[in-house]
Amino acid sequence: MPEIGRWNNLKFEVSPSVIRSFNDLQIKVGSNTDTVDDNGQQYTKRKNWKPIEISLTVQLHAGLGYDVQSEANAFIQAALTGGVTNYFYVGSRKLVACPLMLTEATVSRVEISAGGTWIQADVALTLNQASLLDGTKTASASSSGSSGSNYSGSKKLTAATVSAVTAAVAGVNAIIKSAKKASVPAKAGSGARKVVRVK
Repeated sequence: MPEIGRWNNLKFEVSPSVIRSFNDLQIKVGSNTDTVDDNGQQYTKRKNWKPIEISLTVQLHAGLGYDVQSEANAFIQAALTGGVTNYFYVGSRKLVACPLMLTEATVSRVEISAGGTWIQADVALTLNQASLLDGTKTASASSSGSSGSNYSGSKKLTAATVSAVTAAVAGVNAIIKSAKKASVPAKAGSGARKVVRVK
């Protein structure tokens, strides 16, 4: 069945029994800077790269084959415990060249039935760069005191990397749309029910 994407043991997929997808994918990159005074003028000087930040929204609904509250709680627990790093894949390709850490999960737009069952919810996820772009140094192993990732030489964010990231963002909505069309979700309460367990 079509797999839209995955990070660690979290899988976004479309099948006859479950639809788990995401939208609003954003990739944020930038630089840490200093303001330099020179000859009565000021200008900005780059210090280093800020960590790459990925954000997306998972839309949960009870009619798509899982327990909404359990899924939302799994995301919350994963963000609270933290420390897990892995690559984020869209289809079979890495979204960015470095492992990512889930650092934040925000649950909103919760709808609860009269019986107390969660019908739907949105979960906004934030994942941050957790190593150098070549994957040689993890965040926990880094001895740098800088608030950003410091690249030099071969570890610079290359034009090829930027191009790959841009292409991934441009194509992800088309991938999701195509995958959703490939299958029809089971009716609420029928078929196997899957629950994400993010550790």
